[in-house]
Amino acid sequence: MVRSLYSGVAGMVTHQSKMDVIGNNISNVSTYGYKSSRATFRDVYYQTSSSASAATATSGGTNPTQIGYGAKLGSVDVNHSQSVMSTTGYTLDVAIAGEGYLQVMDADGNIFYTKAGMLDIDAEGNVVDVNGNFVLGVSGDPTGKPASSNKIKISLPYESAAAAQTSDTINGNIYTINASNENEYGNVNIVFASSSNMPLGQKASAVITSSSIVVTLNSNESFSSLAELNLEMNNAITAANGGQKHSLISVNLSKLDTLHDIVGEIITTESMVIANPDLEGLELESFSKAARQLRKLTDELQDTVMSIRMVPLAGVFQKMGRIVRDMKIKLNKEAELVLEGETTEVDKSIVDNLNDPLMHLVRNCMDHGIEDDINVRIAEGKPEKGTVKLSAKHSAGEVIITVSDDGAGINCEKVLEKAKESGLLTKPESEYTTKEIQNMILLPGFSTNDTVTEYSGRGVGMDVVRSNIEQCGGTLTVESEEGKGSSFIIRIPLTLAIVEGMKLKVGSTIFTVPISSIKESLMVANNQLLNDTKQGEMIMIRGVCYPILRLHEKFNMPTEVTKLEDGILLLVDVGGKNVCLFADKLIGEQPVVVKPFPKYLSQYNIKAEGLSGCTVMGDGTISLIIDVNNLIG
Repeated sequence: MVRSLYSGVAGMVTHQSKMDVIGNNISNVSTYGYKSSRATFRDVYYQTSSSASAATATSGGTNPTQIGYGAKLGSVDVNHSQSVMSTTGYTLDVAIAGEGYLQVMDADGNIFYTKAGMLDIDAEGNVVDVNGNFVLGVSGDPTGKPASSNKIKISLPYESAAAAQTSDTINGNIYTINASNENEYGNVNIVFASSSNMPLGQKASAVITSSSIVVTLNSNESFSSLAELNLEMNNAITAANGGQKHSLISVNLSKLDTLHDIVGEIITTESMVIANPDLEGLELESFSKAARQLRKLTDELQDTVMSIRMVPLAGVFQKMGRIVRDMKIKLNKEAELVLEGETTEVDKSIVDNLNDPLMHLVRNCMDHGIEDDINVRIAEGKPEKGTVKLSAKHSAGEVIITVSDDGAGINCEKVLEKAKESGLLTKPESEYTTKEIQNMILLPGFSTNDTVTEYSGRGVGMDVVRSNIEQCGGTLTVESEEGKGSSFIIRIPLTLAIVEGMKLKVGSTIFTVPISSIKESLMVANNQLLNDTKQGEMIMIRGVCYPILRLHEKFNMPTEVTKLEDGILLLVDVGGKNVCLFADKLIGEQPVVVKPFPKYLSQYNIKAEGLSGCTVMGDGTISLIIDVNNLIG
């Protein structure tokens, strides 16, 4: 009884230590560079009542019977994972993404490492942290020179140019250039050369390399003073460095979102003013001119705001390299990651949601795609090392991201059998096309792995990928050829909020189709119409047949325009798939602000029916925005 009491007290004391650690984490929630800790426990000791026994030929073994006598604090570990970055508004504040640290040195020469990036400048120009320790590295070097354990001084490239050369003879005169600062700065290696082939009047030129700055002086020109030499040299280096200093400012994303919303409201208000019914029929030349100028300015404002929000995909793409390297080792597979189009830019809000989907797709390519046996690849004429390719490109107002591999491809028979076992089939097996079977891997709960591993077998992942991509307004499709490899194609819009749309009328309803999806509009002639037994109505355009989708039938809407000759056709293109949409008439082009449907309508799965949202028109009415991807997909 007393022993049990001691064990309980030991546990309470240990939990008190854990609460102390948690309390310290909470108190430092606003401390920059702070790394949270966690407490771990371990047993004091065990009493073994009975020992373990080994298995025999006729019976299994038994586990030992042990009774624990309390716990004690095992360790207090520091969490070194990446924390959330925040903008401070101070130019010298920095944050390190990844596993790096700032190297600092105190007055006694002791070196420490820290994540706290609140930096400042002392009276001598040295970069220091909040404790006054010197930050070590390279001073303002634009050449990509490797870091070194030197104090960092704030100096622009043209200011530090003269700091690394003691003296040189120019036109017979010896000039000394800031010799006293050479060892202290030491950040840029300046190499002097001379040439007689430079244009008349040009006294100096410069070339910036990865390790030095080469300053070439015109031997046919003379310098009246050291100041003139410094000026000409600095001008040459500035010109070699792009001719201008780069100015950057950090802005909180929420402020950009607010600005973006304001632009959207301006566009809506502009449409309401121009389409005011009170102005209908009036010939107002000055008003029309002002309206055109307003439209031009709003378009420029919209483009500027969009460009501010655009960021390259390189940051997300480069993270996938580590995943491939880790899986190579754990799965014992030879593979490499190939990146293409990583400079492609996408809206910041979309980029943030792409990390997890791309990670799942790369893992899927490594786990399911790349063959386990190198001999199988060799027998099929493939290189021993597999390839996982990640590419991105712009296409008609959207970004196409493709994750592909040159592995085994998708076994349609196995996929269909697994879907049948899981009860995922909705029609007879014979009616499924190859593409439909391949896209079954995106269904919730589907997995072709018979066993659960670290990377697959749980039936989650691909459906989550599709869900995350659809939340960004995009689509995910699968293309595969057995024995050749698989491709996962992501199509996402450049931006989610403002699109250029074409308004069209169906009955009494106004629909908006994104112009980026429209190839052309056309009137119908009788000699162009065909009737296919499988695809129904079709139209012949320049020798190519396209299926016709009647919008009034798709959305079950009454209309007086039912003859194709009386309406208008819009030829739309999504991912190489072309369909002609039939409507009563076209109204005109207009930038629209995409508004989501009310939450109470989410139960009806409107997006799957081909509608992505709505927008407010100039006259105050609501227009439904057609999602061409889902409409014809």
